[in-house]
Amino acid sequence: MLAIKWMSKVKNKISWKIFLVFVSIILIFTTLVYAMLILFLPQFYYNYKTNQINDYADEAVKAGENGDLSNVEKALDEFMDNTNILPILTDSSGRIIYIPNVNMSSLNTAMPTIVQGSESESGSTATQYPEQSKTKNKSILVDGQVYDLSYTINVQKINDIANVLLQFAPYFVLFAFILSLLTAYFFSRRMVRPLLRMNKVAAKMAKLNFTEVLPIMSQDEIGQLSGNLNEMAINLEQTMLELNEVNEKLQKEIEKERQLEEMRKNFVTAISHELKSPLAAVMGQVEAMRYNVAPYDNHPKYLQESYQILEQMSKMIQEMLDVSKVEQTNHMGQQTMFSLTEMVETIINNKKTAPSRIDKKIIFESKEEVKLTANYAFTEKVIENIIENAFDYSIGDSEIIIDLRNRGEGFYFSVHNKSARIPEEELGKLFEPFYRLEKSGNKKTGGTGLGLFIIAKFLNIQAIQYKLINENDGVTFQMWR
Repeated sequence: MLAIKWMSKVKNKISWKIFLVFVSIILIFTTLVYAMLILFLPQFYYNYKTNQINDYADEAVKAGENGDLSNVEKALDEFMDNTNILPILTDSSGRIIYIPNVNMSSLNTAMPTIVQGSESESGSTATQYPEQSKTKNKSILVDGQVYDLSYTINVQKINDIANVLLQFAPYFVLFAFILSLLTAYFFSRRMVRPLLRMNKVAAKMAKLNFTEVLPIMSQDEIGQLSGNLNEMAINLEQTMLELNEVNEKLQKEIEKERQLEEMRKNFVTAISHELKSPLAAVMGQVEAMRYNVAPYDNHPKYLQESYQILEQMSKMIQEMLDVSKVEQTNHMGQQTMFSLTEMVETIINNKKTAPSRIDKKIIFESKEEVKLTANYAFTEKVIENIIENAFDYSIGDSEIIIDLRNRGEGFYFSVHNKSARIPEEELGKLFEPFYRLEKSGNKKTGGTGLGLFIIAKFLNIQAIQYKLINENDGVTFQMWR
């Protein structure tokens, strides 16, 4: 079972496939080469030796053309030294004239003639011998006299080569098999090692892990592929970072849009509720006065109350329009540089002239000129609402302390009034639309619930920091940049 699993695992590896391919190629190649040696080497060797012997015989024939028999004898000596074939030179009567390395005087008395051979091509003769040897004859002309050159080609040794190759074949195949295994093993490992590294890095890249870097060990295609993978990893990592940044921004924009949409729905619902109640009160009073229903038959009194309700509604509608303007434009509008000190002084003078506020004491002693670059209308509305709240919610004839000064490259502005302590959990909620500390819904005591919401909107859009804090003797609103 384990062997089957191992085989199935190995079969899927590229190193195993390359190993088998190289072993097969090497074995097939060596087998073919060895078979070619067995089949064609004997004949090739026979042809080669035959041509070599014939060439030296032809050299002896050419040496006779010079008309000197000694040159022929020298050529026959070279013939024998280089071919190990014994040439015999005879005259036309069959008497032996010359044999290399043989004493001719003693040989002629013992063996005066040789067997005549049959005619062969080009005027030469050949004597027939068994299959293992073949005798050839060539005519040599020296000073008009014809001599006969005879030599025997023995093919027994050539056939022995084929037999030796066949007997050596098992050893050769074993050696070739072992060599092919070793060569294929090392070559496949060398080929596959960089591919395995690439596969490991690619697997990590698939899991969006781009920390691994491939070493470039060569300048060939594998080295170029490693470099391309490294470059692709860098580009993918950069692209993923950019996509993550874009995705985070998109998520924030979607969340912001969702919150704005939710705020719009809540805002519309709150507006409907806030306008419906005072409208119903005015309509009820007017209809009762129309039919002189007591006590509404006192028209001057209830007309005055209806007018105050409508005046409060008008103020609320104007504040809603201010908020809508910011929501629609979603930018701070035109910015100009102006004196924040003069703006605060003007708003204080306008606010404290009302008869109900004569007893309020405002302390504002700005010792320096504060310049601000911002939207003038937005900033003016913020300052008005802050000081208005200080007047409305300060206790009795207590002092309202206003502080304005330069701070570094920016400014600091605060308004402090004595009032009841605001619960800490309520401080952040006061900047939500229509949220009031006074839960009765009375506009005279609790306001519209839009003042601080408008302040927060106008300050956020101008990148001005703000905070509402409790102090020992009251509440302080701070804003700065």
